[in-house]
Order: sequence, then structure tokens, then C-alpha cells
Amino acid sequence: MEDKNDLISFDNYSSILDKIKSDFYQVRDIDNFSFFTAIQNVPENVNENLTNNFISMKHENNFEYGHSSLAEYFEEFINKYNPESITVRLNDLLNLAKIRINNDNHSNINTIQNVPENKIENLTKKFILMIYENNFEYGYISLAEEYFEELIKKYNPESVMGWLNGIFLKYFENTKIIIGLLHIIAHLDYKIVYPQGQTMAIAALSYNNIEVRECGIRAFEKWGNMESLKILKNLRCEEKWLSNYVQQIVYDLEEELNRNAITSQENKSC
Repeated sequence: MEDKNDLISFDNYSSILDKIKSDFYQVRDIDNFSFFTAIQNVPENVNENLTNNFISMKHENNFEYGHSSLAEYFEEFINKYNPESITVRLNDLLNLAKIRINNDNHSNINTIQNVPENKIENLTKKFILMIYENNFEYGYISLAEEYFEELIKKYNPESVMGWLNGIFLKYFENTKIIIGLLHIIAHLDYKIVYPQGQTMAIAALSYNNIEVRECGIRAFEKWGNMESLKILKNLRCEEKWLSNYVQQIVYDLEEELNRNAITSQENKSC
């Protein structure tokens, strides 16, 4: 017979709760958990409290050092209830973000010029869910990035950037979406995303998540012009490694821009 611990482990399913914590803002403020699959042998009136308690503890625990109370709480779950039904419930929680995005009202987000009002809502949800489901890596173009480039080519770029800025503001507490948006603007030409893209990247520099801050820095590194250099030269980072990274970018940019200036001057002299 298979051991319970072979079916489910805190290490495996902690990543699911990490995703809920980082991807989805105000997850503790949900009023009703009744639509989640119930954990086998847990009374209905207890299920909702268990779920709410579990998510709240995930928000409040730090897993970087030592054992956490949530890990102990999870262990009690495994010992007391059916592991497979707990797996189902955790996956229900993982899908929560998609449910909330689909139910969100996006009417306060700027529309895209020449896109009918009855289509903009579906277009917005499609794009946000695409960001949520994509993995963004430097050096690779995601489906969300390809989709956004199509929108830029098809519609007025300034209007599309206004729409993107509205999404950025609405989901500012959702690190997953903010990181995705920063990846997207970093791969586009500086002039195309100006000025909304630069405003987003500047806002990211003071974000309370280090990965978001790094994405903001990388956007300016990618654009690599004099304006980006000015911003990065005035940036101060508490983290030593990030500060060193910024200093290296500033050094490399200054070298590159100086070389380009010399080459440009020589060409004019010819």
C-alpha cells in the first residue's frame, strides 16, 4: 500500500501555495470558499475555516529559515485526512486566480482605439490570463509577448500602451502580472512604449518585491539609451548583489554610448 507521504508532501504543495500568495492579491479577503472541493471526512462547516486558515498562514509564514507553523499544520492535514482530496483542494486554490480574473470588472481600464466596446473586455481577460499562465524568461519570447506585439502592429500603439498602463494599475498588487508586463515592455522599442512603459518601469524600481525591481532595472538595461542611463545612475539598491548589478549596467552603458558618440562624430567628419 502506498504511503501517504508518497502521494502528497508539503515541499511539493508549498509551491502551489507560494503561487497563490505571489500571484493573487487579497486572497484572504474571499468571502466564500464553498465552491472548492471539500476535503474527504471534513464536515462542511469546517471546510471553509480550514481553507481560510491555511491561506492566511501561508501569507504570514516565512519559509527561508527553519521549520514553519504552516508546515506543521499541513502535516496534521496529511495525517488526519485523505491526501488525494487535499491535493484536489489545493488545485482548486491554484485555479482561484483564473476565477477571479474572469470575474473582474475591467470597464475602468482604457479602451484600445478601433476595438469595439463589446470586444475589449474579452480581449483584456484573454491577455491577462495569458500573462498569468505564461512563464517569462529572459532570452525567450512568450506567447503573451507575441500577442501584445500583434496588438501594437494592428492598432494605434499609443492607444494600446494606454490600455496596458490601465492593466498595470489595476493589477499592481499582483506580482505575477506585473512581472509579465515588465517583460513585455522591455522587449519593445523605447519609442513605442514611451512614456507609459518608462513610467511602469520606474514604478517597478520601488516595488516591495525584489524580482519586480530587477525586472524594472532590466527594462532600462534593454532599452540602453541615455535616458535609461540617467535613471539607473540615480538608483540606489539596498541589496548588495542588485547594487553591483546596476553599477555594472551603468558602466557598460556609459562605455557603449561613448563609443556610439565617437563613431557618430567620425561619420559626420567624413
